[in-house]
Amino acid sequence: MKAFMYDQHYGYLLAEIEVVDANNLPPYTTTVAPDPTKSYQKFNSTEWVGGMDDATFQQQVAASIAQQQANIKPSESAQAMNTLGLQVASLTA
Repeated sequence: MKAFMYDQHYGYLLAEIEVVDANNLPPYTTTVAPDPTKSYQKFNSTEWVGGMDDATFQQQVAASIAQQQANIKPSESAQAMNTLGLQVASLTA
């Protein structure tokens, strides 16, 4: 029988597992199936709530990755130190 493990703090789906006895489930596991058309659902101890369709989820992931990559840009002082380091290296070569 299929069972669904969820995060103990936030309720998000972690994994789908097989269990032998539905009356003897591991902690933070339910036999209530989440909606297969949605991602990022939470279990509220009785049902799966929230979530979004896969296309919306993928858009949010892509936007988050783009934002994180934009934040990786080095500061002006780090760029200046890098330039100085390159100049010293070329002078000693």
